[in-house]
Amino acid sequence: MTIWHDAFKKPHDACTFNQFYVFNSVMCGCFYCHEIYSAKAVVTFVRTKEGMPKTAVCPRCKVDCVLPDASGYPVEKSFIQIQGGYWFQNINKNIVGQDYWLTQLKKAGYL
Repeated sequence: MTIWHDAFKKPHDACTFNQFYVFNSVMCGCFYCHEIYSAKAVVTFVRTKEGMPKTAVCPRCKVDCVLPDASGYPVEKSFIQIQGGYWFQNINKNIVGQDYWLTQLKKAGYL
């Protein structure tokens, strides 16, 4: 695996098919709106692939980018913001490259 895979892809994967993780979590955070909230606030789930668990939808912004703490990733504002920046700001707006976001994770102590 690459550092990119461990730093960004694996946490992003925890935002899909995560219904059971949400049910076993205390807190969740959204990569899109950067909000952190109680897992009990997550009440909407969508079926993204037949035969797989459902995917949580953020109660604030209604986007399916919810990271539950039972996934093993930190549900902390800085981690959520860096992940959101990478997946939404970087990909959609092409503002900065992958190295910038890896550096942000290192500075915040996640790598």
